[in-house]
Amino acid sequence: MQIMLKYTMFTYKSALTALFFSFFLYCDYFGIKVEFLNTLFAIMGIVALFWLSKRELFISGFLISVLWFWWIGYSFEYYGLSYLIPVVIIGIGVVYGALFYLIGLYEHIAYRVLYIFTLSFINPFGFNWFKLELPFINSYFGTSKLEYFIILSSIGLFLYYRKRHKQQSIIFLFMVFISLFSY
Repeated sequence: MQIMLKYTMFTYKSALTALFFSFFLYCDYFGIKVEFLNTLFAIMGIVALFWLSKRELFISGFLISVLWFWWIGYSFEYYGLSYLIPVVIIGIGVVYGALFYLIGLYEHIAYRVLYIFTLSFINPFGFNWFKLELPFINSYFGTSKLEYFIILSSIGLFLYYRKRHKQQSIIFLFMVFISLFSY
């Protein structure tokens, strides 16, 4: 029973992270434009990347890539290769799951900030449609590499200093976000 509960929590956090990262995509598809929610869920998704274990990161990366790129497998139907749709979707999920797994190799926040930032430059299939700054597209923040690095760094610094210097870290995070709004 305890193993089942642990497995359930394991997949719950991973699925929730995937939903945070995919919220902007499906809201835009259905014509829902709420900048506050897009901003909130994008930040929550990034914070989750700092808290998840390696296994949880693998499942999150797998689920995010399936939610973002299911259509690639579906396009095989036009070539008469419908039987390959599940193979392609699972294959893409495994590749991105492995890339996310690497986020958890080291627990240090500076490593995670740099790796998550570098992840937007990696093109495993020859195209770069998997950019983790995209959830900020219809939010209060921009999607440039500089803004994305500032967001990642400020979240990383906030998480690193939150226990020791709680009040100063909240003020710092607030100042960074205000400066991004005016950028």
